[in-house]
Amino acid sequence: MGIVAEMIKRFGQTITVYPPTAGDYNEFGQWENGVGLPPYTITASVQPSTGRERELLPEGVRTEETKKLYCEEPLQTDSEGGKTKADEVVIGTERFKVISCEKHAEGVLNHYKIFVQFIEAE
Repeated sequence: MGIVAEMIKRFGQTITVYPPTAGDYNEFGQWENGVGLPPYTITASVQPSTGRERELLPEGVRTEETKKLYCEEPLQTDSEGGKTKADEVVIGTERFKVISCEKHAEGVLNHYKIFVQFIEAE
């Protein structure tokens, strides 16, 4: 087990991930849900995002509450063209949408840095 994996396991918390439902846009441009996958849990280190990190996020996201997660598993973001929707995660009693997922592969320190945006309180 790598150093990051050990730190996440030791200091992380259990997060519930809600995968997006499969679906597509209909002829009217409205999203129609298909069959969804069941939720699952991961262990992640949850950190507040800094002002500098928020500046690097897309314009419409900068003013929203965001957090960053460090974990061993990638999470799904919205795809271009809208064919794939983002995963949602529950941290405590709040629901967040995955807005970015960066793979960091530095040999021993392999992990994912994921930014999530607040959606609603559970």
